[in-house]
Amino acid sequence: ASAPPTPTITANTPLCIGATLNLQTETVPGATYIWTGPNDFTSASEDPSIPSVTDAHAGIYSVQVQVGVCKSEVTTKRVDVARLADFTITSNNATNTVCNGNSVTLSVNNQAGHTYQWTLDGANIGGEISTSLVAAQQGVYTVVVTNTALNCSTETAGTTVTVLQPPVADF
Repeated sequence: ASAPPTPTITANTPLCIGATLNLQTETVPGATYIWTGPNDFTSASEDPSIPSVTDAHAGIYSVQVQVGVCKSEVTTKRVDVARLADFTITSNNATNTVCNGNSVTLSVNNQAGHTYQWTLDGANIGGEISTSLVAAQQGVYTVVVTNTALNCSTETAGTTVTVLQPPVADF
């Protein structure tokens, strides 16, 4: 019997924290697969996956294909795992408390290569780095920031805007 072909590895890399890593190699009839990698990873699957990757999953993955007693050369592939920057919501009004009909501007720190989707109580309201709320509505404002190159996103912690109603005159 001849040695199995030297395998190649493909992977959906780079990945964002929380994504699923999919490792693949070509099918060899009757073969067993010996995968190893960071974070004590081992697998005998032809195309293993690791759900919800963390920083600990970044590094070198290798596979060796064995048919009978013949083993292929070991092939390696580097997998990079990226962490999105921390995004924080800031306001031009320190207390986020405005009178009815007044405005407040919320913004998030800008990172190149990202898109922004603002929401008010879960409903989309705008897609810019900052959102200016003219006649602000009371509620919880959040922003989902997406890294367009890696196609992953994170939701910032919500900030509450309180809208005060003026007192009603009693004559």
